Amino acid sequence: MYIPKAIPQRDMEALFEAYGLTSSQGTQMEAFLMKLIHEFGNEIIRLRRRRTRADDRKKLTHAIARLSEAQRYLKTCGPIGRTIVRNNISHLGEMFSFSWARKAFPAPEFPKQPYASVNPRSRRSPREERVHIEEHTLQYRRQLARSQNIALVSAALGHIHNSLEEALRQGKSRGGRNKAELRSYFVMNLADFWQQIGRDPCATGSFEFPQFSEHVLRYVGWPTSGLRPTIRKALAGLSERS
Repeated sequence: MYIPKAIPQRDMEALFEAYGLTSSQGTQMEAFLMKLIHEFGNEIIRLRRRRTRADDRKKLTHAIARLSEAQRYLKTCGPIGRTIVRNNISHLGEMFSFSWARKAFPAPEFPKQPYASVNPRSRRSPREERVHIEEHTLQYRRQLARSQNIALVSAALGHIHNSLEEALRQGKSRGGRNKAELRSYFVMNLADFWQQIGRDPCATGSFEFPQFSEHVLRYVGWPTSGLRPTIRKALAGLSERS
């Protein structure tokens, strides 16, 4: 596959105007596309130097092994180690959502009363949902980080470990390198960012994401034949993660 070309500014602006992107959305998308084109260009150069998919899978396997090793070391820490960690770890509580923290560590100090929330996108009569608003649970999550300290770090590493293992299993392929694989990942990244700027990548009709992705690939010099199945697969994967 060819190294993707940079999209000229004039073509970039015409593309965003055609698809109704606001000035803010266009600015974000332009920065994202420049980064994506640069990253995938570097990846193609790397692959041309005979580094293969197997190399990256091997690196992920090593990373997973190191995560397991880190967990083993943490579990062997005594009271001194736990004290060192406890005194410097409360800020890590901000990294974890309330739902994850409560599932991992059912703790009595968590607030028992959730907050009311109404889904603004629902076409039905407003229905109250019971949710925990993250900014109102910050102090509890910081307390959890101090009280659980090493156990919290170990649980987070375990979660990352399991997710990487699952990703490695799902990403396993037979045979040689798939030439369309890079294009597929490019579209997946594009669909994810399309959603981040407030657009629905699954929307149908003219001038929606499928046509946008085709135009982007054409601009960067990549083939668009057989692209629609790739787009459907990318959108299905995006829906599963949502």
